Amino acid sequence: MIHIRNVERPELVKQLIRKMAPPLVTLVSSAAEVQWVALRNINLLLQKRTDILQNEMRVFFCKYNDPPYVKVEKLDIMVRLAGESNVETLLSELKEYVFSDLNSMWSWETDRMMKVCL
Repeated sequence: MIHIRNVERPELVKQLIRKMAPPLVTLVSSAAEVQWVALRNINLLLQKRTDILQNEMRVFFCKYNDPPYVKVEKLDIMVRLAGESNVETLLSELKEYVFSDLNSMWSWETDRMMKVCL
């Protein structure tokens, strides 16, 4: 990411960003601890360049057996990736999370993120 700042050709920057996405997505399917580290790093990358994973939101949908710390990171990443083209998909997914367990902190956090998207 540091070296991309020095690249002056926009088409080369797009090509480099496209090549970054597959390895990052692969790390999301690792064990929970590795997944959390990957998600934290992805979150940092997205703070600088939101276009890195713009078409990969579904990869970050939460699974029922994800640990809470992984779910929170995935949720934050999904909200960062939200745009006009995919906000409906995101809101639909978040609605499922809210109604899956109404008494949990996870439900509360999801509801809070839905309000951010609106």
